Amino acid sequence: MQCAMQRLSAAVLLAVLPAASVPAAVTSVTASPAAERVAVARTAAVALRWNVATNAAGTVTSAAGEFRTPGGALLGTVNQPLSQSVAAGVTAIPETVRVPADVIERARREGGDRLLYRRSFTDGVAASGEIVLHIATGGAAAFGIGRVALAFDTGEVVRIAVRGEKLQMHAELSYSGTGRLRALWEVAGPNPATERPVWRPIGEVLQTLTGPDAVKFASPALPTETAGVYLVRLRIAEPELAFEPPVARYAVRQE
Repeated sequence: MQCAMQRLSAAVLLAVLPAASVPAAVTSVTASPAAERVAVARTAAVALRWNVATNAAGTVTSAAGEFRTPGGALLGTVNQPLSQSVAAGVTAIPETVRVPADVIERARREGGDRLLYRRSFTDGVAASGEIVLHIATGGAAAFGIGRVALAFDTGEVVRIAVRGEKLQMHAELSYSGTGRLRALWEVAGPNPATERPVWRPIGEVLQTLTGPDAVKFASPALPTETAGVYLVRLRIAEPELAFEPPVARYAVRQE
């Protein structure tokens, strides 16, 4: 009788205890789009989504991405971790990956016309997905900005001017493919905060680019009415960049 009561008590205790939480196990990973084009000899920015399927809620992470040949040889890595809380089901995790020109060239030297960008996502159980990057001539590649360079007319990225002097910044962009460029010339200052400068627009660039090629733009007249230090940049809103745009600096003196 006593043994029966003990077994009953144990059963009741187990019934009222909460079930152990189940970590989110990754069951599959796919990339969207599944394929994209990159240009020969140009750094590319590829926007994609990782569709990560899990069987429970939790947090999935990916430590790094890898560029590989179709045969599996490592071409390079992207040491940028991704992490996101997910619910059970499929969660889209965005990434804009920068594909260096030298990685594309190494893949081409291997005799291939494509390379793979691969990521592994895990939360206890891991799964991998990949996007195929077809190597194309610049005109056939996906639209993207590979490089942005800033300089004053003297070729410098730092300039000292006097009050009221006419001053312009010049930007040179290298790009591949064909698409719409939308960018803003922005200035911070005088004497902007070092950590968080407050940018204000002074001009807009809207143009359809047909590549591969390079293009140059001149800014509107930069403010020089007040003495102090200023920052200037061309912030590209479209297409999305895989790198931070460069920032130039100029100072206006009283006389």
